[in-house]
Amino acid sequence: MAIQLSEAFASFSRLKKDVSDINSAIFIEWCDFINKFAYRIVTAIDPERYITAYTLTALTGNNSYTLPTDFRDIKEWGTGIYINTPTGSITEGRLARTNFGSQIRGYYISGNNIILTPTPVRNETYTLRYIPKVTALTLIDQYFTQDGTTSGKEVIPDEYMMYVRSALDAQYTVWDEEVGAESYADARFVRSLDELARNLRKESAVYGMPDFSVIF
Repeated sequence: MAIQLSEAFASFSRLKKDVSDINSAIFIEWCDFINKFAYRIVTAIDPERYITAYTLTALTGNNSYTLPTDFRDIKEWGTGIYINTPTGSITEGRLARTNFGSQIRGYYISGNNIILTPTPVRNETYTLRYIPKVTALTLIDQYFTQDGTTSGKEVIPDEYMMYVRSALDAQYTVWDEEVGAESYADARFVRSLDELARNLRKESAVYGMPDFSVIF
């Protein structure tokens, strides 16, 4: 279950004892920063958690296609434009990254558009796999997920509340101009972030198992 912003506020209040000087707008903005920061970390560790698939239909004579509105980026692993079979099945083949004027079969991104190279001479179907944008958090009843809802993909699971508290404390000390406390708060945040990054499982319910098949 993902952490709700209101739960984070309650936990942070217990840590600081008095947070009456923080208004709701400031706290929500901090949470948005923290969620986006964690999202960048997690997508680098395990992009497959968030990868979204989009069907790209290429038409004869047309080489420019608009990116999905929630497109954020393409990572090194698991993303890109995959070639489909005539029946629509996704293959392992991916289009190469090319550039303007290239005659190599591939694509490049210009602004909000995908440009196929060379210009298609027949209709084809591809699957674009990409990392979507993370939704901005604007309400106290939202969650630390990719889209801010309970049904969205988790960015910060509830077992990492300590990370959220440490991140909020780092924000608070800067905002409250507690110069002497900033280094300590930042050190606690870095430790919590390291713990999150090291222990976040790439597969939700799979652990390493001993291999007894080797014969000596």
